[in-house]
Amino acid sequence: EDIPSAFQVRVAGCKGMVAIDPESTLNDYYIHVRDSMVKFPSDDWNLEICEFSRPMTLTLNNQVIRLLSDLGNADGQFIAFQNQGFGYSQTPEEQESSAIDIAVQKNMSYSLSKDNLLTNRIPIPPTDGRNLFGIADETGELQYGQCFIQYSALNQTNKGRRKFHVVTGTVLVTKNPCLWPGDFRRLTAVHNSTLEKFMRDVIVFPING
Repeated sequence: EDIPSAFQVRVAGCKGMVAIDPESTLNDYYIHVRDSMVKFPSDDWNLEICEFSRPMTLTLNNQVIRLLSDLGNADGQFIAFQNQGFGYSQTPEEQESSAIDIAVQKNMSYSLSKDNLLTNRIPIPPTDGRNLFGIADETGELQYGQCFIQYSALNQTNKGRRKFHVVTGTVLVTKNPCLWPGDFRRLTAVHNSTLEKFMRDVIVFPING
């Protein structure tokens, strides 16, 4: 279950995000790319995995803080998030660490460190916000203004299996780097039984609209 749902790849002159095909098996070897991923012609089929989806914590940097402030959010809200973020902690359970667990622990040790004060970053508790890779909804079930988010619960397992939570309701989404107020989008996170089976630690955007 620790197989990532999506990968950022470079292969044969193409680069971008690819997601796991739920219909594939461990004996299938293929990759489908969109026309927009083709950057130049190449016969080099060595697959380079640059990044992969995993639990990643979130911090608000100077750009995001200033833009949200300009949009009318009070300073007290940022201070509350800061105090909540620095006070957040979890006790790891006694279990064998997987590669994803190790990546999470390294990310957590940075994001929840008080060193963020020196770099003007506000850590957001993992239950309130995540840093996610965005992918397209290949099922075509999501509608305009919707998104699907299912994240891994840090240090929570069910008989050795990682727990996952589906987000529902209004969410605020932005990109990195975030340069303009229009880079913020208010979307509705919905439950989708099809995507729930195989999309984890990513945000899925609709192809409709």
